[in-house]
Amino acid sequence: MGAARLAAGISGLISPQTLGYRPVRMTDLRRHYLSTLTANLIILLFGTVSGILAARLLGPAGRGQLAVILQSSQPPLADAPFLLARP
Repeated sequence: MGAARLAAGISGLISPQTLGYRPVRMTDLRRHYLSTLTANLIILLFGTVSGILAARLLGPAGRGQLAVILQSSQPPLADAPFLLARP
């Protein structure tokens, strides 16, 4: 009986309401999902446009330069899992 009473007291102290949490509504989830999707699409669009512009400005002779530019813009450890996984 004492353990049940103690558990009830602790659960009353550590509840989502006492910690300041509020239930997540579906409208909040949709808004966050749509804002993340929109940001990702904008980033994709700008990346595509900048890649096309760089390729057009450098021309056929600058293909290697474009590859260096694109590779240098990525973090150096981005390919590490693939490099380490080779037998």
